[in-house]
Amino acid sequence: MDRERLKPYFDVLEIEPAASLTEVRNAYMLLKEVYSDPESIVTGPLAGEMGEESRRDILERLEEAYHVLLAAFEQSREEPRRRIEKVMADIETFDGPALKRIRERLGVDLNDMALATRIQVQHLINIEEENFSALPVKVYTRGFVANYARHLHLDEKRVVSDYMTRFEAATENNG
Repeated sequence: MDRERLKPYFDVLEIEPAASLTEVRNAYMLLKEVYSDPESIVTGPLAGEMGEESRRDILERLEEAYHVLLAAFEQSREEPRRRIEKVMADIETFDGPALKRIRERLGVDLNDMALATRIQVQHLINIEEENFSALPVKVYTRGFVANYARHLHLDEKRVVSDYMTRFEAATENNG
């Protein structure tokens, strides 16, 4: 991703070009909330100077910046996907360490993944480390693993099957 070329969009969101996807989302959500309310702490004092049209213009620029940056982040994830094909060829079983390797090769940050999947970071870590005793009951773990696979565009059924076989074996031996 050419962050210097995208600098004007980062500027609109009032963040540095080195910002993460999470920081882009947070900045967008905060600014959208601030400028959506004509009586907010930011826009209220400017009511006489900032008309409705100016406020709408700012909101449109925020939307454009957010969507351009989202597309750039998504595009930057496509290149690692091509490289990941080699790693995928070597994987016989989707276990925790294999999932972590894939996620890291794709350049997906755990915090970004937690935000996107709505799975707590600690659960994601427990999945990757196969800390089965710290994971929730089978039905929730299955859902978390499916969501994890879906987010990385992996074969969801295969990932869930491989991982849950290991989970069930471990929890039967400890239960």
